[in-house]
Amino acid sequence: MKTKNTRITSFFLLLILLLIPFIVNTSPRKNTVLGNTSLVPLDVDEDSYLIGFPDLRSEKNLESNDGLNYYILFLSSDFIAPVITDVNHNPLDPTESDVITIGANVTDASGIYNVTLHYCVNRGLWMNIEMIVSFAFPEIFMVDIIAFAAGDLIQYYITAYDASGNWNEGINDNGGLFYSFTILPAVPEFNANPILMIITTLGSVSLVYLATKKVK
Repeated sequence: MKTKNTRITSFFLLLILLLIPFIVNTSPRKNTVLGNTSLVPLDVDEDSYLIGFPDLRSEKNLESNDGLNYYILFLSSDFIAPVITDVNHNPLDPTESDVITIGANVTDASGIYNVTLHYCVNRGLWMNIEMIVSFAFPEIFMVDIIAFAAGDLIQYYITAYDASGNWNEGINDNGGLFYSFTILPAVPEFNANPILMIITTLGSVSLVYLATKKVK
């Protein structure tokens, strides 16, 4: 009888040992502590955690002494969005043959991560294109757009993200009205005909000569 009880006890102990990894992996994960900082578990990976340190701007993986991987996101104390001013397009009254340059002044204390132009034609789908910083003026961002027909209405606005860990977004959409311009027809170039110019000149000279002769 004693041997039978011993076998049953051994069986249950073995079963518990086999189930321990499953119980640990499926149990709710508690916040882990790294030093004096709490690590918040992420849903995407049971061994990944989110931690914030102010005023640091980088992301990296950290392997702890116990072998668990932690995803470290360094946050910033910068909660101010980039400032977008002096939004403009050149030429001011573009024609269908012009390359149109759209620019803006974009600043932020943490630096600029990217600046994007959003534009649509005749109130259609919005298109996005990244703006490039000027080499001469690091606060000026520009981009060229082209291939419009006469009469097209172009509406646009600009957004920007700063380089802080908070990714603050700034927007200048002209108070919700958007910036806009209408494409004008291209003015045809005047190609002067040399023969026609000679005939016109001779005719003018002849008229002047005849008028002078009559006066005499």
